[in-house]
Amino acid sequence: MSTPQKPIGSGFGAASTADDVIKDIALSNRVAIVTGGSSGIGLETTRTLVSAGARVIVPARDHHKAATALEGLDGVELYFARFSLRLSERLVLAFASQGE
Repeated sequence: MSTPQKPIGSGFGAASTADDVIKDIALSNRVAIVTGGSSGIGLETTRTLVSAGARVIVPARDHHKAATALEGLDGVELYFARFSLRLSERLVLAFASQGE
């Protein structure tokens, strides 16, 4: 059984880009944690959040690969982590408790 999709009235559609969505949103003094932030859609998310002024923390298991992908992006902090998906909640809580 399938559920038909209905528009949610966001003003965005299939052709919308991350830049379209973040336009006019200021994220300075905000911290975002983007798991998977060094490849694919996560990398695009990281770039977009940085462009809006956010400080972005990217946890990564492969430091070299992530550092290469994120090279030249100011405002990104790479965090080397040996973790599994089960530990991701604790990782987020640890970052959240660090504060500024």
